[in-house]
Amino acid sequence: MNETATESGDRRILTGDEVDIQGVLDSFPQYVMMVDSDHTIVMANKCLYDTFGLRPAEVVGSYCPKAIHNLDIPFEGCPVEEAHETGQSVERELYDEPTDRWMKSAAYLTDLMTQEHKTVYLHVVQDITEKKRADEALTQLRASLEETVALRTEELELANLELQRENLERRRAEARIRQLAYYDTLTGLPNRTSFSDLLSREIDTTDAQGKKLGIALLDLDGFKAVNDTTGHDAGDALLRLVGKRLEEATRANDVAARMGGDEFLFILTEIEDPEALGAIAQRLLDVFAEPFLVDGKQFPVTASVGGALYPDDGTDEITLMKRADLAMYRAKSMGRNQYFRLPVDEPSANSD
Repeated sequence: MNETATESGDRRILTGDEVDIQGVLDSFPQYVMMVDSDHTIVMANKCLYDTFGLRPAEVVGSYCPKAIHNLDIPFEGCPVEEAHETGQSVERELYDEPTDRWMKSAAYLTDLMTQEHKTVYLHVVQDITEKKRADEALTQLRASLEETVALRTEELELANLELQRENLERRRAEARIRQLAYYDTLTGLPNRTSFSDLLSREIDTTDAQGKKLGIALLDLDGFKAVNDTTGHDAGDALLRLVGKRLEEATRANDVAARMGGDEFLFILTEIEDPEALGAIAQRLLDVFAEPFLVDGKQFPVTASVGGALYPDDGTDEITLMKRADLAMYRAKSMGRNQYFRLPVDEPSANSD
């Protein structure tokens, strides 16, 4: 047993027993072989002998596929075979079905050759079954977690969509409630409640600016006869048309509202004097110059308007409304289709 090796070009030729190489091979925890290009085992380590229960004499010099795999030819995917064909080191993960084990099989090029000038490969085989199973378990766990996350995400998205839908329905319901509470369902104009709130705000603003504020109460002349002769549907259609014209005739900063029935209310801002209030009231009356067309039939309609001026005629809503109401009835008694405002010194009285 000598430890010598000769040089042939750049490659060492194995001669005798390479004890130094044997010691290195035996230090590997996995089984290792030195195999030549004809798949003849040149050298093996202790791990291989112990794993397969073989003696060195049964391994060294034998045909590797036969000795290790009981095959007459190299098995498919043999890294030694591929390394020999490509001239490059090769690593492969192989599954052994009979034993249900995974192996990492690698063939590494060396600078060694046999005395017959055959290339020698370092063939390392490592059992990676536990690692593979752990990786597979981890992959399955990750897939399961991803599926769970995807499911929970979908559930959250659906819950979020449902919450958005409920919020939208709630906002619509709240808007509908506000609409019913503050707007007339027939004409879409502010109702009596909204009118009171807006009037209170405008009074505060008027006080701060030191200006005057007008209100007007408009009542259609003879509307009851329209309802009696044409029915309530036609009457409602007429009221909608009247409301639309009155809203269009109202200045940008003024408010047109429906009090109920055939009565409409107006908040008229920044009024300089009683004449200005009268001029705006006349503008409202002018919208009735043309008849209204309902279901192909023309309805010539007129109106009577009563006005009141803040703070000249009163400093609160009740007083102002009472005087505007009295003035509207005075306009009717004077022949209808006109505007009237009570004199400042005339006391308020019931309209009855």
